[in-house]
Amino acid sequence: MSVPVKFITVVLKKEFLEDYFPGGLGAFLRTYPEIPYDEHLVAVPFMSSQYVHEMVNMFTYIGADIDNGLAICCMSTGPWATCPDIEFVMDEAKPTFEQWSARHS
Repeated sequence: MSVPVKFITVVLKKEFLEDYFPGGLGAFLRTYPEIPYDEHLVAVPFMSSQYVHEMVNMFTYIGADIDNGLAICCMSTGPWATCPDIEFVMDEAKPTFEQWSARHS
């Protein structure tokens, strides 16, 4: 399975959220109730890089291992930050702003 990349998307491993987000994965999904997710990943789209930075800074502040827990991709330019076990895939057959997705590898 995969999660879509919309605008600028922070893709997080569910195990990362369970370990680092206060209250775990359940609390994160209650905080962001309408975001897409699959068996392994959660995708949080933002329309502004400012909000991406705020999320990354929040995880950094609490001491999370962001290099191994999250990745970032822009729907128009592709990956901005990579992470082990998160793979970004481009499907050129799809419309321009629906080409990118992320999957657990």
